[in-house]
Amino acid sequence: MNPANNRLALQRWLRIALGLRLAYNPGKPSVIALWLRLGRRLCGAGLLDERDMLQRSLRLLWQCAEDPALPWI
Repeated sequence: MNPANNRLALQRWLRIALGLRLAYNPGKPSVIALWLRLGRRLCGAGLLDERDMLQRSLRLLWQCAEDPALPWI
């Protein structure tokens, strides 16, 4: 990955995380897998610390799961 692509990939990862947190695509659970894959790719490229990426991922998924606006059927 070149530096421009690295920066764009990191921005994309952050943008997808925001979309997950705000439930922009509730009918597309595959976005979660895409986001996690991209995070692992960024770690492999040295753009993210693996521990930091995993902590951020867990925190985001936990926030989504305990959101009071989550519909319980």
